Amino acid sequence: MTQPSEWHRIYQDAYASDALALARDADGNYLLAGQAQARDGQATEAWLQELDPMGLTRLTETFSQPDRSRSVAAAWQVTGGDWLIAGTEGDRAFLMRLSPKLKPRWTQRYLPAAEMGAIAVHDACAVPGGSFLVGQQGGSAWCALVYADGRLSWAKTLPKTPGGSVFEGVTNTSAGYVALAGSRDGDFLRIGMSMQGHHEWEAQYGATGADAYYDVLETRDGCLLFAGETDDFGAKRTNHFVTKVDLSGQVQWEKVWGHDRDQDGLRAIAEGEDAYYLAGYQDAGGIIITCDPAGKLLRQQYVQPVGDQGSFVAQAILVDDPKHVVLAGRLSIHGETGSKAYGGRIRLQAKAGPAPQPLPPPEVVEPEVSLTRQGEVQLSFLAESKTRSFLPVHAQMTEGRYQLSKRDWEVGQRFQLTIEALPAPYLYVFSLDNRREVRVHYPRHEVTPLDSSSLPLILPHPDTALSLEVAGTDHIVLLFAEQPIENFAQVAASMARSRAPLYQSLRTQLGPRLVTPQAVRYEDAHTAFTAAMSPYTIVPLIIAVESSSH
Repeated sequence: MTQPSEWHRIYQDAYASDALALARDADGNYLLAGQAQARDGQATEAWLQELDPMGLTRLTETFSQPDRSRSVAAAWQVTGGDWLIAGTEGDRAFLMRLSPKLKPRWTQRYLPAAEMGAIAVHDACAVPGGSFLVGQQGGSAWCALVYADGRLSWAKTLPKTPGGSVFEGVTNTSAGYVALAGSRDGDFLRIGMSMQGHHEWEAQYGATGADAYYDVLETRDGCLLFAGETDDFGAKRTNHFVTKVDLSGQVQWEKVWGHDRDQDGLRAIAEGEDAYYLAGYQDAGGIIITCDPAGKLLRQQYVQPVGDQGSFVAQAILVDDPKHVVLAGRLSIHGETGSKAYGGRIRLQAKAGPAPQPLPPPEVVEPEVSLTRQGEVQLSFLAESKTRSFLPVHAQMTEGRYQLSKRDWEVGQRFQLTIEALPAPYLYVFSLDNRREVRVHYPRHEVTPLDSSSLPLILPHPDTALSLEVAGTDHIVLLFAEQPIENFAQVAASMARSRAPLYQSLRTQLGPRLVTPQAVRYEDAHTAFTAAMSPYTIVPLIIAVESSSH
């Protein structure tokens, strides 16, 4: 049977229904999921429908509790054709595994702590060895890592803030962490989070109005695309907002699209061969915005299933082929009570229609960085071997490293490091010589936290010294960290194998934990710095020592 170019259908024709999740199986069928309410005042039930390529229902299942509302926020297929669905049941989160026929195999529920308030799940995704759920609990953004059998590994919420926070979207990344999209205190919020719950990187910013991301996707070129809506960026009403960042969280581009007379917003992202497809709403209708990987607007297409007789919000999107996408969302019809769950296959316009005029670029309000932690190191050289007198060496900051004022040290010269100010409890020191050989100087054995009582700390030891072994340039690298660097030995070994510039090699090995340039200020003529230390920040201090063979 030939698949029609377009189809538009209403599912779960109840008092009120909503399509919140859309997925596709290996055979080209679709799974549509959401929530429905049989009549006013009744608890909502979670529902699933398997659709054939023409949008016709093959299977239907509903899951309800008499005293608890249920809804599905995300669905994806796993090994053997089974499905996982994640959502909310009353005040708790749930994860359910279903057979290919949509019959439950198991259900796991994740109860809220009594003092924290109810949990609401907004999205979920597969990660290696399990699943990652996100949403909100008691006004704060909530997330949880779950094992493959549904057992909870850990759950956490962000600290409470005056305006609250929420995670709306999540995606697994090829960098080994998940990317989270949401809002905090009315500002955009994006976070890269490790599988242990550590923040690899984080960004929050916005204008005076309410700004939020609702979805995030890793793109084929190894970046992350965030989509949502913004208020007060040069318009009187909300507009579409899209940000592309690399896997270290650095912004590649940002775009604002919309009309100042409309309420505009994006809810979902999909990627085709050479374009991104962004779905949401524009005033009373749905919208599909297409842009290329560089952020160039290619087309916008309105989707109004019932014309001017109702309104539509697209909440999920899949790319079917280069000419078609499938949408799911919420349809409201004038004169009818409640909403309808909608699914449709949409033929993309061959050419761009009247494009929304891009607004002036937003004034990005960078979060204020408070540089409050101080680090200070003194490098001293052995002036007289008989008296073991060590004298300080002057240094100058040049291109990201400290260069000693004396440039012609002899091979065999000995040095000591004195740590005079400690910005973080964990310290790691290694050197890299001209032959790319690495020597670890601290810690040698057990990693223990330091505090002010440890100062001044003389390295490698008050009775020993570092020694120049070969002619050329040696680099002494000090890493100050809030948390232990669990793979430090591996990092040091990898530095020896790398042929990239030193700082670039550090960035490659430590990833987003390495402090951003705006979060640290190095003194020009003294080996010291001030930095903003987050729980997972690592600040490097690099000293170059040049020697000759004579």
